[in-house]
Amino acid sequence: MLVTGNNRLDRSKSNQYTLSIRINSGGFCFFVCDSVTKEVMYQSNFLISGSSASLDLQRFFDTNDFLRYDFSSVVVDIDTPDCFFVPKVYFEEDSLEQEALFVLGEKVKRSLPLFTYLDHAELYVVFMFDKEMWDLLCHNLARPIFRSSVESDYNTVIGRLKDGDDKQSFLFFRDDYITWISVEAGKITLINSFRVTSIEDVVYFAVHISEQISFDRTEDTLYLTNLTHTSVNQVQSNLSKFFNKIESL
Repeated sequence: MLVTGNNRLDRSKSNQYTLSIRINSGGFCFFVCDSVTKEVMYQSNFLISGSSASLDLQRFFDTNDFLRYDFSSVVVDIDTPDCFFVPKVYFEEDSLEQEALFVLGEKVKRSLPLFTYLDHAELYVVFMFDKEMWDLLCHNLARPIFRSSVESDYNTVIGRLKDGDDKQSFLFFRDDYITWISVEAGKITLINSFRVTSIEDVVYFAVHISEQISFDRTEDTLYLTNLTHTSVNQVQSNLSKFFNKIESL
Protein backbone atom coordinates (compact mmCIF):
# COMPACT_ATOMS: atom_id res chain seq x y z
CA MET A 1 0.00 0.00 0.00
CA LEU A 2 1.34 3.44 -0.95
CA VAL A 3 0.58 6.09 1.67
CA THR A 4 1.73 9.71 1.71
CA GLY A 5 0.74 12.68 3.82
CA ASN A 6 -2.20 12.25 6.24
CA ASN A 7 -0.12 13.53 9.20
CA ARG A 8 -0.48 17.00 7.63
CA LEU A 9 -4.27 16.91 7.62
CA ASP A 10 -5.89 19.54 9.83
CA ARG A 11 -9.40 18.64 10.94
CA SER A 12 -10.27 22.32 11.49
CA LYS A 13 -9.69 22.88 7.76
CA SER A 14 -11.51 19.77 6.57
CA ASN A 15 -14.28 21.83 4.97
CA GLN A 16 -11.76 23.03 2.39
CA TYR A 17 -10.55 19.51 1.66
CA THR A 18 -11.95 17.27 -1.06
CA LEU A 19 -11.84 13.49 -0.86
CA SER A 20 -11.63 11.59 -4.14
CA ILE A 21 -11.80 7.81 -4.33
CA ARG A 22 -11.23 5.89 -7.53
CA ILE A 23 -12.28 2.24 -7.65
CA ASN A 24 -11.16 -0.23 -10.29
CA SER A 25 -10.70 -3.98 -10.51
CA GLY A 26 -7.42 -3.79 -8.60
CA GLY A 27 -8.53 -1.76 -5.62
CA PHE A 28 -9.04 1.76 -4.31
CA CYS A 29 -7.10 5.00 -4.71
CA PHE A 30 -7.70 7.67 -2.05
CA PHE A 31 -6.77 11.33 -2.56
CA VAL A 32 -7.32 14.28 -0.23
CA CYS A 33 -6.73 17.67 -1.85
CA ASP A 34 -6.81 21.16 -0.38
CA SER A 35 -9.16 23.16 -2.61
CA VAL A 36 -7.53 26.43 -1.49
CA THR A 37 -3.84 25.59 -1.94
CA LYS A 38 -4.47 22.92 -4.64
CA GLU A 39 -2.09 20.67 -2.72
CA VAL A 40 -2.43 16.90 -2.45
CA MET A 41 -2.56 16.34 1.31
CA TYR A 42 -2.92 12.56 1.29
CA GLN A 43 -2.65 9.69 -1.18
CA SER A 44 -3.07 5.98 -0.66
CA ASN A 45 -3.50 2.95 -2.92
CA PHE A 46 -5.45 0.13 -1.28
CA LEU A 47 -5.43 -3.27 -2.97
CA ILE A 48 -8.39 -5.63 -2.63
CA SER A 49 -8.55 -9.39 -2.98
CA GLY A 50 -11.46 -11.80 -3.22
CA SER A 51 -13.94 -12.50 -0.46
CA SER A 52 -12.07 -10.48 2.19
CA ALA A 53 -12.30 -7.20 0.28
CA SER A 54 -15.16 -5.73 2.36
CA LEU A 55 -13.56 -6.68 5.67
CA ASP A 56 -10.20 -5.27 4.60
CA LEU A 57 -11.78 -2.03 3.44
CA GLN A 58 -13.78 -1.63 6.68
CA ARG A 59 -10.57 -2.16 8.63
CA PHE A 60 -8.96 0.58 6.54
CA PHE A 61 -11.76 2.98 7.46
CA ASP A 62 -11.60 1.96 11.13
CA THR A 63 -7.90 2.77 11.32
CA ASN A 64 -8.11 6.07 9.36
CA ASP A 65 -10.55 8.30 11.21
CA PHE A 66 -9.83 11.28 8.97
CA LEU A 67 -11.86 9.59 6.21
CA ARG A 68 -14.94 10.62 8.19
CA TYR A 69 -14.01 14.32 8.20
CA ASP A 70 -16.58 16.81 7.00
CA PHE A 71 -15.03 17.24 3.54
CA SER A 72 -16.30 19.90 1.17
CA SER A 73 -17.04 17.04 -1.23
CA VAL A 74 -16.59 13.29 -1.42
CA VAL A 75 -16.54 11.84 -4.94
CA VAL A 76 -16.31 8.14 -5.68
CA ASP A 77 -15.31 7.37 -9.28
CA ILE A 78 -16.15 3.79 -10.26
CA ASP A 79 -14.09 2.41 -13.11
CA THR A 80 -16.21 -0.43 -14.51
CA PRO A 81 -17.03 -1.79 -17.96
CA ASP A 82 -20.46 -2.84 -16.66
CA CYS A 83 -22.38 0.19 -17.82
CA PHE A 84 -24.88 1.24 -20.47
CA PHE A 85 -26.52 4.41 -21.73
CA VAL A 86 -30.16 5.47 -21.72
CA PRO A 87 -31.47 8.53 -23.63
CA LYS A 88 -33.14 11.06 -21.38
CA VAL A 89 -36.57 10.54 -22.98
CA TYR A 90 -36.53 6.81 -22.16
CA PHE A 91 -35.01 6.94 -18.67
CA GLU A 92 -37.03 5.40 -15.83
CA GLU A 93 -35.21 4.86 -12.54
CA ASP A 94 -37.62 2.14 -11.36
CA SER A 95 -36.78 -0.12 -14.31
CA LEU A 96 -32.97 0.08 -14.10
CA GLU A 97 -32.45 -3.28 -12.41
CA GLN A 98 -34.40 -5.11 -15.09
CA GLU A 99 -32.64 -3.16 -17.85
CA ALA A 100 -29.27 -4.01 -16.32
CA LEU A 101 -30.10 -7.72 -16.29
CA PHE A 102 -31.23 -7.53 -19.91
CA VAL A 103 -28.19 -5.58 -21.14
CA LEU A 104 -25.42 -6.98 -18.93
CA GLY A 105 -26.70 -10.40 -17.87
CA GLU A 106 -26.88 -12.39 -14.66
CA LYS A 107 -23.41 -11.34 -13.51
CA VAL A 108 -24.82 -8.02 -12.22
CA LYS A 109 -27.42 -9.59 -9.89
CA ARG A 110 -25.37 -8.70 -6.79
CA SER A 111 -24.74 -5.20 -8.06
CA LEU A 112 -26.63 -1.95 -7.64
CA PRO A 113 -27.44 0.20 -10.69
CA LEU A 114 -26.22 3.77 -10.15
CA PHE A 115 -26.57 6.59 -12.65
CA THR A 116 -25.51 10.10 -13.55
CA TYR A 117 -26.81 12.45 -16.22
CA LEU A 118 -24.62 13.65 -19.08
CA ASP A 119 -26.46 16.86 -19.87
CA HIS A 120 -24.65 17.86 -23.04
CA ALA A 121 -25.41 14.47 -24.58
CA GLU A 122 -28.88 14.19 -23.00
CA LEU A 123 -27.95 10.68 -21.85
CA TYR A 124 -27.90 8.84 -18.56
CA VAL A 125 -24.95 6.55 -17.95
CA VAL A 126 -26.03 3.62 -15.79
CA PHE A 127 -23.16 1.78 -14.08
CA MET A 128 -23.09 -1.19 -11.75
CA PHE A 129 -21.47 -1.37 -8.32
CA ASP A 130 -21.30 -4.13 -5.71
CA LYS A 131 -24.17 -3.66 -3.21
CA GLU A 132 -22.08 -4.61 -0.18
CA MET A 133 -19.33 -2.14 -1.11
CA TRP A 134 -21.93 0.58 -1.73
CA ASP A 135 -23.43 0.05 1.74
CA LEU A 136 -19.97 0.13 3.31
CA LEU A 137 -18.97 3.38 1.61
CA CYS A 138 -22.28 5.09 2.40
CA HIS A 139 -21.91 4.05 6.04
CA ASN A 140 -18.36 5.38 6.36
CA LEU A 141 -18.40 8.48 4.17
CA ALA A 142 -20.27 11.75 4.50
CA ARG A 143 -22.58 12.42 1.53
CA PRO A 144 -20.60 10.52 -1.13
CA ILE A 145 -21.28 11.27 -4.78
CA PHE A 146 -20.91 8.20 -7.00
CA ARG A 147 -19.81 8.68 -10.58
CA SER A 148 -18.82 6.48 -13.47
CA SER A 149 -15.35 6.96 -14.93
CA VAL A 150 -17.17 7.41 -18.25
CA GLU A 151 -18.40 10.70 -16.83
CA SER A 152 -14.79 11.76 -16.28
CA ASP A 153 -14.01 10.95 -19.92
CA TYR A 154 -17.13 12.83 -20.98
CA ASN A 155 -16.06 15.90 -18.97
CA THR A 156 -12.65 15.81 -20.63
CA VAL A 157 -14.31 16.04 -24.04
CA ILE A 158 -16.76 18.75 -22.89
CA GLY A 159 -13.82 20.84 -21.72
CA ARG A 160 -12.42 20.80 -25.26
CA LEU A 161 -15.63 21.56 -27.16
CA LYS A 162 -16.00 24.64 -29.30
CA ASP A 163 -19.03 25.50 -31.43
CA GLY A 164 -16.99 25.70 -34.61
CA ASP A 165 -15.17 22.40 -34.19
CA ASP A 166 -15.23 19.90 -37.02
CA LYS A 167 -15.69 16.18 -36.38
CA GLN A 168 -13.53 14.80 -33.59
CA SER A 169 -13.42 11.37 -31.99
CA PHE A 170 -11.80 10.34 -28.71
CA LEU A 171 -10.87 6.84 -27.57
CA PHE A 172 -10.44 6.51 -23.80
CA PHE A 173 -8.58 3.53 -22.36
CA ARG A 174 -9.36 1.92 -18.99
CA ASP A 175 -8.13 -1.29 -17.38
CA ASP A 176 -10.50 -3.61 -19.25
CA TYR A 177 -12.67 -1.44 -21.48
CA ILE A 178 -12.61 1.48 -23.89
CA THR A 179 -14.98 4.41 -24.37
CA TRP A 180 -15.47 6.13 -27.72
CA ILE A 181 -16.85 9.67 -27.77
CA SER A 182 -17.50 11.59 -30.99
CA VAL A 183 -18.36 15.25 -31.45
CA GLU A 184 -19.36 17.33 -34.44
CA ALA A 185 -20.03 21.06 -34.64
CA GLY A 186 -19.60 21.38 -30.89
CA LYS A 187 -22.11 18.63 -30.05
CA ILE A 188 -21.62 15.07 -28.84
CA THR A 189 -22.94 12.65 -31.45
CA LEU A 190 -21.87 9.30 -29.98
CA ILE A 191 -20.75 7.84 -26.67
CA ASN A 192 -20.34 4.12 -26.01
CA SER A 193 -18.16 1.69 -24.03
CA PHE A 194 -16.84 -1.77 -24.91
CA ARG A 195 -15.16 -4.44 -22.80
CA VAL A 196 -11.76 -5.42 -24.25
CA THR A 197 -9.16 -8.04 -23.33
CA SER A 198 -6.57 -7.49 -26.07
CA ILE A 199 -5.27 -4.97 -28.59
CA GLU A 200 -7.15 -6.93 -31.26
CA ASP A 201 -10.41 -6.13 -29.44
CA VAL A 202 -9.50 -2.44 -29.39
CA VAL A 203 -8.80 -2.39 -33.12
CA TYR A 204 -11.98 -4.32 -33.91
CA PHE A 205 -14.27 -1.97 -31.99
CA ALA A 206 -12.49 1.16 -33.22
CA VAL A 207 -12.85 0.12 -36.87
CA HIS A 208 -16.44 -1.02 -36.32
CA ILE A 209 -17.47 2.30 -34.73
CA SER A 210 -15.71 4.34 -37.41
CA GLU A 211 -17.74 2.54 -40.07
CA GLN A 212 -21.00 3.11 -38.20
CA ILE A 213 -20.52 6.88 -37.90
CA SER A 214 -18.90 7.55 -41.30
CA PHE A 215 -15.60 8.44 -39.66
CA ASP A 216 -13.10 9.19 -42.43
CA ARG A 217 -10.10 7.10 -41.41
CA THR A 218 -7.91 9.01 -43.85
CA GLU A 219 -8.81 12.60 -42.96
CA ASP A 220 -10.40 12.55 -39.47
CA THR A 221 -8.24 12.53 -36.34
CA LEU A 222 -8.64 9.92 -33.61
CA TYR A 223 -7.46 11.14 -30.21
CA LEU A 224 -6.19 8.51 -27.75
CA THR A 225 -6.34 9.22 -24.02
CA ASN A 226 -5.43 7.49 -20.74
CA LEU A 227 -2.78 5.35 -22.36
CA THR A 228 0.16 4.24 -20.23
CA HIS A 229 3.71 4.85 -21.40
CA THR A 230 4.21 1.13 -21.90
CA SER A 231 1.13 0.66 -24.10
CA VAL A 232 1.07 3.82 -26.21
CA ASN A 233 3.46 2.55 -28.91
CA GLN A 234 1.73 -0.81 -29.22
CA VAL A 235 -1.73 0.73 -29.46
CA GLN A 236 -0.69 3.39 -31.96
CA SER A 237 1.19 0.96 -34.19
CA ASN A 238 -1.83 -1.36 -34.41
CA LEU A 239 -4.43 1.36 -34.92
CA SER A 240 -2.25 3.18 -37.48
CA LYS A 241 -2.84 0.27 -39.87
CA PHE A 242 -6.44 1.49 -40.17
CA PHE A 243 -6.38 5.16 -39.03
CA ASN A 244 -4.22 7.70 -40.82
CA LYS A 245 -4.34 10.45 -38.19
CA ILE A 246 -3.80 9.47 -34.55
CA GLU A 247 -2.82 11.76 -31.68
CA SER A 248 -2.23 10.98 -28.01
CA LEU A 249 -3.60 13.40 -25.41
